[in-house]
Amino acid sequence: MKFEGGYHGAHDSALVSVKPHAPEFGDVSAPDAVSSGEGVLDAAVTNVEVATFNNLDSVELRFKQNPGQIAALILEPIMMNLGLCMPRPGFLQGLREICTRNGALLIFDEVKTGAKLCWGGASEYFDVKPDIICLAKSIGGGLPLSAFGASSSVMDLISQRRVFHGGTPNTNPVSMAAGLATFREVLTRQNYAYLEKLDRKLVEGYRKTIKKVGLQAYVGSAGANGALMLYPQEIRNYRDWITIDSDLWRHYWFGMVNRGVMPQPHWWDEQWTISVQHSEADIDKHLAAFEDVAPGLAKAQQARTAEVVAQ
Repeated sequence: MKFEGGYHGAHDSALVSVKPHAPEFGDVSAPDAVSSGEGVLDAAVTNVEVATFNNLDSVELRFKQNPGQIAALILEPIMMNLGLCMPRPGFLQGLREICTRNGALLIFDEVKTGAKLCWGGASEYFDVKPDIICLAKSIGGGLPLSAFGASSSVMDLISQRRVFHGGTPNTNPVSMAAGLATFREVLTRQNYAYLEKLDRKLVEGYRKTIKKVGLQAYVGSAGANGALMLYPQEIRNYRDWITIDSDLWRHYWFGMVNRGVMPQPHWWDEQWTISVQHSEADIDKHLAAFEDVAPGLAKAQQARTAEVVAQ
């Protein structure tokens, strides 16, 4: 089972899209599974149930509809293909309880959150222990590398050759050396404390400017990750996220880039990532650019709101 709006990268063999368009995503309490593209077998879609993030009732419903048939539940602990959508207090803990009660595995897809929240990842950050953790990208030090970890009862299935596992980078000496160097030299508790300091400064600066210019927005932040969220209140799920004013976001992104700051990759479902290579001077430059851009964003937003009201 997966969550609507979550990551659906190459490691997901089910090939079920979780960013569909209305009305194909169905009811919020029981979202419809939608193929990610042509050529996907109907069975791949029907064999994956979809639930709504931050909605434990929708998860409970799927287990009731499929008693004894759900092998695992996979999700990003923070939905980071929606900018930055945080789990509500108790949500991840609730998933842990539901999975345990129903004999299903809880899988954290930490391809985007892994190594970027804190030293112990999402398990430490939220104090929730999944059965399987999937990692990639940030653990490779810039080279292709991925990994997964699980309890011995799960990993024994591989060691006993009951489940096959293989991969091209598994014994690549350069990738593995980069990964080891990343863990030993970069992902240290000291560096995480440094990142937290930079994050606080960046977030507080954004919030101060947002309040000063009257922009209807907030800043989502977790560990090294953050994003300007152009919404009047915190989003809870995918359906909240799709209401963004994408034109206003483009003005924000190009305005920042034209001032020498790339706040995030070019799309509103991404987020910034603070690096140990960044300095307080970099944060100051970022905040100065935003302070210059924000008044125009607020003015455009207010004009758009007035236009909608007039209609």
